[in-house]
Amino acid sequence: MRPRVFIVDDERRMAEAMAQALATLECTAETFSRGRDALTAFLGRGADLVLTDWRMPDVDGVELMRQVRAARPETPVNLITAFGDVPGAVAAMRDGAFDYLTKPFDNHELRTIVGRALELSRLNRENRRLRAQLQSRSRADIVAESAGMRAVLTLVDRAAPSGAPVLLQGESGTGKELLARRLHAASAAVAGPFVAVNCQAFAETLLESELFGHEKGAFTGAVAAHAGCFERADGGTLFLDEIGDVSPRFQATLLRVLQEGEVLRVGGRQPRRVEVRVVAASNRDLAAEVTSGRFR
Repeated sequence: MRPRVFIVDDERRMAEAMAQALATLECTAETFSRGRDALTAFLGRGADLVLTDWRMPDVDGVELMRQVRAARPETPVNLITAFGDVPGAVAAMRDGAFDYLTKPFDNHELRTIVGRALELSRLNRENRRLRAQLQSRSRADIVAESAGMRAVLTLVDRAAPSGAPVLLQGESGTGKELLARRLHAASAAVAGPFVAVNCQAFAETLLESELFGHEKGAFTGAVAAHAGCFERADGGTLFLDEIGDVSPRFQATLLRVLQEGEVLRVGGRQPRRVEVRVVAASNRDLAAEVTSGRFR
């Protein structure tokens, strides 16, 4: 399908001139002289790009941009502004505008900026398509017939897009890692890595190095720097299996990482920022462990 561009300018002749200039880009250009009309059309049928004048009556370009971004954050918005409004246009870019054009501009400049924005829109669509394929493939990996298991899968699918940490509890062998992978595949972090670590498989001193990494020379045998699981999972999901088996002391260290979003390698001095969605699992009754004082 040809990409759809909304052109919004209270000077109708200007909007129509821009539409003609974009004809060589093989896109469908629709013109509007009121921001409110453009917003109504956008909410009804969407667009791949909104190209809008800044100074307009009723809904101006900045307000239109905010409404468009609130409804569909992936849609690029280009502002058209007078030279004196450039500082405001730059500020608008910090609020989500893709780019801006300063009047007067030539058709080549217009087509260049619109072409870049449409390419971004195309990549966003492709990303959504691939993510949907991954989610579909992930859901097909788990076949559930019982009402109880279907309810579990529904709950997992509801939690997946939130980005919040998730705790999976159940007996060993019941498929907690499968659910963790399903959470990852249906989340915004699907393009990032999925890293799994069994906390029960490491002594406490080794677990710290495994999760947080270490610097060269931090301990005997550390012949090179090593990125831990948190760093390797940056931009994705970290699955911490058997989280109930780590000691209270290590729980305190782990809690700080979860709160601050920073890891400090063993032997390191400079914390490193990480963006990681944590999914943990345990075969223990962690509520009872908290009551007994063995789990934070």
